[in-house]
Amino acid sequence: MGVLESGGRATPSPEPRAAAGVRVVGLIGWALIFGAFLVWEGLGLTLGHQWPTLSHMLRVVTRPLPGRLVLFGLWLWVGWHLFIRGWDFFLRGPLPEAPSPGGSGGLSLGQMWQQAIVPLTGFYALFLGMLAFSARRQLPDDHDTASEAASALRAADWLRAVPGMVLTVAAGYGFFVAMIGAYVLVSGSDPEGLLGHAIRGGALLAFGVVVPGFILLSGTARLKRRRRVCRAGRPTLG
Repeated sequence: MGVLESGGRATPSPEPRAAAGVRVVGLIGWALIFGAFLVWEGLGLTLGHQWPTLSHMLRVVTRPLPGRLVLFGLWLWVGWHLFIRGWDFFLRGPLPEAPSPGGSGGLSLGQMWQQAIVPLTGFYALFLGMLAFSARRQLPDDHDTASEAASALRAADWLRAVPGMVLTVAAGYGFFVAMIGAYVLVSGSDPEGLLGHAIRGGALLAFGVVVPGFILLSGTARLKRRRRVCRAGRPTLG
């Protein structure tokens, strides 16, 4: 709405312009943060193993089985959050627009604790744990990685790996449910039956989508490796 001046001419209200300015500042801040992240990652890729990159840290964390389970649980949370639960979840602050009439557009103290402080602190604690684990573990060299890949090619039968896939998915699903349960416990409330929805939706995603996808993709990869080995061992004529 505009404001009438003495001459009867309407001028735009300063509130929409102020809201637009705040939005531009927020977008510029995100652009700078993401650019700094890419520069930091690029320095690590340029300088080598002495400078830890995010990909190197993920390799270190996912070498032991517990690290893979935690990472899969987080991946399961992202998939459930985006494709099953939708965006109606925590980390859903007010839209970067002008507040509606009669409302401040911000969060109350309880909402801040439930939707921002608890989840952000939890994710930051997991990230610090990944940094601490990476600092204590030495990154494997290329020889170790190649030997692990060769041993994977000499695995017994593909069907014997299926129970391991199912157990890995089940353990990651358990971590995902425990993470949501810890959030509900710490936040002190369960908005809209969040834990029950996580149990049902996470099970659908884990055992209805991930397990069949893992079996199909691993079987396809094994067939490709077998064909490649057969072609490499076939004698050439001439």
